[in-house]
Amino acid sequence: MTAESFGADGWLSTGDVVEREPDGHLVLKARKKEMYIQGGFNVYPAEAEAVLATHPGVALAAGIGVPDQIYGEVGHYFVLAHPDAQLDPVELRKWCEERLASYKVPSVVQVVTELPLTPAGKVAKAELRQRLESGAAT
Repeated sequence: MTAESFGADGWLSTGDVVEREPDGHLVLKARKKEMYIQGGFNVYPAEAEAVLATHPGVALAAGIGVPDQIYGEVGHYFVLAHPDAQLDPVELRKWCEERLASYKVPSVVQVVTELPLTPAGKVAKAELRQRLESGAAT
């Protein structure tokens, strides 16, 4: 796997999607391995996660692509509420519809009481996927 991470030019391929600013700075936009393809469009969960995180009641959001009969894959997003906040998945989808292109809007928004974290404090998306597959993502 290490050899696969280095291209023919010897540069390390991290899988990060970046954009160069006019001043030369690089801005991290997403992780390539988290991208899913919905109806032929590339969707990076980080975009919808950032929009969901701007909602006043959302403490944390995480999204993954899941199989879909029509679109190939669609976004399934998990949101954790701030203490004492009441979140409505329909309202959260509307929040996203007002701020994202239609193909980036989550198909499913699921409010959860906890999100699995890695030792580094990031959301363990592989565990979210396993929970969905096993039916234990409630």
